[in-house]
Amino acid sequence: MGKKITSDIKGWEGTVVIADPLYLPQVVALRRANREAQALYGKHIYLPVKKNAKHKIGDVLVLAFSEANNDWLPAKRNNKDAFDAEIIGIEEEDGKTTLELINIDNAPIYGESMMIQLPVVLSCIEEWNIDGRTQPTAETYPMTGTDSGYGQAVAFYTLLYSEVWALLKVIEDDNPEE
Repeated sequence: MGKKITSDIKGWEGTVVIADPLYLPQVVALRRANREAQALYGKHIYLPVKKNAKHKIGDVLVLAFSEANNDWLPAKRNNKDAFDAEIIGIEEEDGKTTLELINIDNAPIYGESMMIQLPVVLSCIEEWNIDGRTQPTAETYPMTGTDSGYGQAVAFYTLLYSEVWALLKVIEDDNPEE
């Protein structure tokens, strides 16, 4: 039985059902796509946050390097050294929460990353009920135009990605190799 996801994103209203459980070929494909996409960005950033912070995978934070603290810290967008970083992992250990982030400040790189992961994310959809839309492929996923602005298309992709990744995260948290 799949996991039903509801979207209220403008132009993407409706529901999808994603595979639950994910099967081995899906898990392997998701891991490969994630590694390939992460390679586009380079270094991972680990940022400790308050336990009750409301962060989720796919959220974007503005960061800058603090010479005084010798570490990455949240920053204001008007900081000349600030950049966008996407949360790709959330670790909780010993009552402490750490976010794993990657630099996504370069929009063309984000588009490439999305193109790598989108086919795998879409392959996890079992049922598509988005009002007025047929289920797209990676090649037909709309990113511009009158019926889909860039922001809404990315927001919908991020919703799907974070929901699929949440299922995969259960497996990762249970990994006996670590």
